[in-house]
This record gives sequence, structure tokens and C-alpha cells, in this order.
Amino acid sequence: GETLKIDIPATGATYRLEAEQAEGHPGSSRPSVAVEGCRLSGQPFQVGIVTQSPFDEGDPFIAVDCQQNIGSWDPNDIQVFPKGQGTEHLVDADTDLEYHIRFQNTGTDTALRVLIRDTLPLNLLDPGSIAIGPASHPMEWWVNEAGVLHFLFDPIALVDSTANEPESHGFVHFKIRQRKGNAPGTVINNRA
Repeated sequence: GETLKIDIPATGATYRLEAEQAEGHPGSSRPSVAVEGCRLSGQPFQVGIVTQSPFDEGDPFIAVDCQQNIGSWDPNDIQVFPKGQGTEHLVDADTDLEYHIRFQNTGTDTALRVLIRDTLPLNLLDPGSIAIGPASHPMEWWVNEAGVLHFLFDPIALVDSTANEPESHGFVHFKIRQRKGNAPGTVINNRA
């Protein structure tokens, strides 16, 4: 029942507020809110600050998807969240990583089958912790002994971009835990 009013000047800065739950609160939620790019017309502002830190997904029934609007983009890419602090993209060693893989059929005919391979660094990430999130189309997934995560969309009937650009896109989202004991400054590369 408490209220806190905070006035924020429209300077283009990014503000983030996190609150701890009261003692005895069930679950692991840590509510947060962020304001980015609030400015007067014509003022510059920086984007991408909000996606540097994890969101309030401490409870199993909460899922947040927040992506930076980047304008032109490669239709086939992989993004990680949180993207981390600074130019080194630093995240805590106990922070789960969420990957969003996007793909597009830029060919000249309908794609009937799409297979995505994502080679996970097994020494740094725990494949046993993979939690598959939303996907654009029904698919099957598995991880082989070498740590290659497979996503098979079959059948998919993904139209080509010249026939129907909006319907030529697909995606899959998954979360994975870091292995315990990753040293500070450990670099985790991932490519699909």
C-alpha cells in the first residue's frame, strides 16, 4: 500500500529502480522498472542501457522479453540478454543467459525445413539447464554429446522474403545457466 513518487528530468538519461520484496514474501521476485530515452524533442539520448542488466524473472511464472530497437539488422542473428555492462559486456557469473536467434528466408522459394545449430561452450555453460522459450513455429530441439544445440523446424513452410516479407521471419528463444566457478572476466562466445 505504499507509494513513492519520483520526478525524473527529461535529459535523455536512463534510470533503473529495483525494489526488494518484504521479508517472508513467497518467491524470488525482485521488481524493477526502467526509463530510457525520456527527453525533450531534439535532444540526443543513449539506448541499450536497459538491456545491460537482468529483469525481474526470479519466479518461474514470469518471463520478460525486452530488446533494443536497432533499426537495420541482419535477418539471421543471435542476441544475448542481458548484454552486460560496458564495452566488455560484463555480467555476474550466476546470471542466466537468454539467447534469441532470428532467421529469415531470403531465398526465392518456400523453405520447407530449417535446422539451426548452436555450438555451446560446454566448459562455460550448462546444457542440462536449457529452458526453451517461445518460438515462431513448432519445432523440436536436442543437444548432442559435443554440446551442439539443434532446433529443427520441420515442416515449417517459411515463405521467401520476396513473396511475403513479414511472414518470411522466424525465431527461437532459450535460457541457459552458466557453469559454477566461471572466473570474473570469462568470455563466453556463442554463435548459431
